[in-house]
Amino acid sequence: MSHLARIFFIDTEIREKGIVTTKEVIKEFEVTDRQVRNDIQYLKDSLEAPIIYSKKKGGYIYENTYSLLSFADEKLLLSYSFFKSIINTKDFIYIPHVSEEITKSLSKNLSLPYKELSDKIVYELSNYDNLDINTFNIIIKSFLKKKKCKITYVNLKNEESERTIEPLTLINYSGSWHLVSYCYSAGSIRTFKLTRVKDIELTDQKFEQTIRKNTIDNYIQKGYGIFLTTPGHDVLIDISIRFYSRGFMVMKDQKFHKDQIEEIGTDEKKGEYIQFTFPVTAYDEVLTKVLKFGPDAEVISPKDFREYWLDNIKKMYELYVK
Repeated sequence: MSHLARIFFIDTEIREKGIVTTKEVIKEFEVTDRQVRNDIQYLKDSLEAPIIYSKKKGGYIYENTYSLLSFADEKLLLSYSFFKSIINTKDFIYIPHVSEEITKSLSKNLSLPYKELSDKIVYELSNYDNLDINTFNIIIKSFLKKKKCKITYVNLKNEESERTIEPLTLINYSGSWHLVSYCYSAGSIRTFKLTRVKDIELTDQKFEQTIRKNTIDNYIQKGYGIFLTTPGHDVLIDISIRFYSRGFMVMKDQKFHKDQIEEIGTDEKKGEYIQFTFPVTAYDEVLTKVLKFGPDAEVISPKDFREYWLDNIKKMYELYVK
């Protein structure tokens, strides 16, 4: 067990029992008294823990509330279980090239009872794109050398276009890789799904744009989803959707957007609902979420989004029912 594991143990014992003794730590980790006292000093000096020795209680206590390490074991357990799940899958596509050294390092910091729990926590990774390592390599070189890329891109209508771009940020969103870039064809920031990049090459042209990090962050975070550049939807639009019955039960504890407004109500015909209002820059992705719930989800506003939703339902009916 590592030094960090002992720190977690000392902190947990004090928070849960009000006291910890050096004997308890020595017994748990089979270390020397000197090592334990060094750990306690580290807690006090480096982590600013209000730890003192109480003669009355015969052990170490906190003088006042200390929460820096609260749930440290639980957080570490989740991280360990996550990486272990990746290692144990047949491929490492979701998060490529994860080294077993990562899980070994995390394991050293987990106390034995928590480590034994790790088999009870499993991450099932699904709905992910294969990452073309050559494409990834060229994007990384573009970042490092600050040189533009030339890509052939296929959009959702299966239309090809050649573009010169400056990569800005690479994002894995819900298992899919997206490249936020400055696109010279569009004259603005655009998002490209890597699986739709047919060809990519590094050019000798140096970057020309100076785009600040906060500009990129605002672009990424301004609306729900990753489809930020659908033509005609370059500005934020507030949408409202409702979930009933099964949809209500599933969505009541979920979050679409950090600025969403939630409303609980009752419809005379459909019963209890939860309504979410939040900003988007395009309808496609959130429409997929709504359609997944069938009759248990309804687009409320704006009018053109509701019509788009109804039009999709009509098309499905005409294709599969009529």
